Amino acid sequence: AEFGKLIGIPSLEPDEENSCTLAFDDQVINLTYLEEDHSLMVFSNLGQAPDENRAPLFQQLLTANLYRNKMADAALSYHEATKSIVLVLQKSLNNMDLTGFDGLMQQFTDLAESWTLNIEQLKQTGKAQADSGQDTGGADWLKV
Repeated sequence: AEFGKLIGIPSLEPDEENSCTLAFDDQVINLTYLEEDHSLMVFSNLGQAPDENRAPLFQQLLTANLYRNKMADAALSYHEATKSIVLVLQKSLNNMDLTGFDGLMQQFTDLAESWTLNIEQLKQTGKAQADSGQDTGGADWLKV
């Protein structure tokens, strides 16, 4: 409820499954509270993978997952049933205050928006954006 007030939706409450869906600009972010370990599952559909020539995209996803610190501990995955790329994060809410939660949501949303654009660019041109926000952690042998 406090986060809802912070973003201008004071009536924001989870549904009966402890979930809610938010849209920041055009990016849809899904939240589910997991009671058993007091954590939050955050995920966003980043778009469908191309039907053909998926290797460059999947290579980028795997490379990004290798450098999890650059991904804010989120992971990129492929959902076979929908043929979609999904950004997923599970984060403990223990000791997280409203400022930390707001920062988490901002960072996740920014990451989701960046990857959504990168995936669309890759689908259209076969190449990733030159400035996709990806950092290979200084590994000169690994170019994304």
